Amino acid sequence: MLDWQHTYRLSRFALLRIGDSGFVIESSLTNQVLPIVGPSVMRVLAVLGRPIRLEALIMLVEESQRAPLRVFLEACYEARLLTQVKDDGTTEEETSSLAHWEFHDLLFHASGRLGRNRQAIGATYRLKNRVLPEAALHPVRDGRIIALPRPCQQGKKNNFLSGAVDHRRSRCGLRSLNLDCLSELLYRSCRTTKIIDDSDDTATRTIYPSGEGVHPLNVYVAISLCNGCVPGLYAYQDVDHNLRQIRGLDFTVQRLLSDARDSMGGLSGNPSVLLIVSARFRRTALKYESIAYRLILLEVGALFQTIHLAATDIGIAACALGSGDSDHFARAIGSDYYAETSVGEVALGMDPPPTNPIS
Repeated sequence: MLDWQHTYRLSRFALLRIGDSGFVIESSLTNQVLPIVGPSVMRVLAVLGRPIRLEALIMLVEESQRAPLRVFLEACYEARLLTQVKDDGTTEEETSSLAHWEFHDLLFHASGRLGRNRQAIGATYRLKNRVLPEAALHPVRDGRIIALPRPCQQGKKNNFLSGAVDHRRSRCGLRSLNLDCLSELLYRSCRTTKIIDDSDDTATRTIYPSGEGVHPLNVYVAISLCNGCVPGLYAYQDVDHNLRQIRGLDFTVQRLLSDARDSMGGLSGNPSVLLIVSARFRRTALKYESIAYRLILLEVGALFQTIHLAATDIGIAACALGSGDSDHFARAIGSDYYAETSVGEVALGMDPPPTNPIS
């Protein structure tokens, strides 16, 4: 609730932009959008660009405008467009779990995930009738051609990698996994192989690459059906290679699985197993500026490819998903959304048996 005797300013996550019917102001901290009607509101926002006691701001306008201004300021506070300024000049956002977030990183994260996204998300083909489609193949341009020799696989000791690369496909398998297959997949794609003690900046080494060994990612396992393992939500302990149960197969976990089902085009059932990749954002943001979230997503991509290649070799159907609900996941594991939440998902299962098996 607003304290009119305290000092506030606009949140550094506030965004003023053109909407369908004029200016709007919004924040990546919520999914609320406020319309900006008239130049007087713009003047109020300009004043709030610097710290000001709200009662002093109210006294700056004519008496007839004070009640509407109070309503507007309360709406701004509800939309988290205002942040309280402390006596030392710092704001709430500078000392909370928001401290490590940069404006563009949080906006990108919130806009590209379910939960607080304000737009349609996924394959909507929004430009289908407005612009020409791009050709599948890059257009050939003039220039000297150098024919590259094709590598010879004969005689190589281990062709598993080339085979996995050639045969990797995103596949939606609904048959149950077993614990041995799941264990092998996690071991070959997600485990930490070394802890590098570097005093204040301890780094780790895992199967997949990360910027200077920061490794902010964690893997959680939502199990609907897996032979040898009780259904529920687990955290993968990547150093000791084990699963720590967080909760059973309750409504919260069922929703994670059904969201994954919907993300894959509305399959007939939930995936057998869902890997949920989370990030502890501060691990990366403390070290890198302007590129922290970008580095996290690059690491997610590297992990996804590693999971898919390992799954292909083991015989597991794996399918990386386009998005997931980060707000719901944070509630599921009991974390602060701004400290740790989901940034990617991979559905796992076994392929159905062939319709005409060869005896």
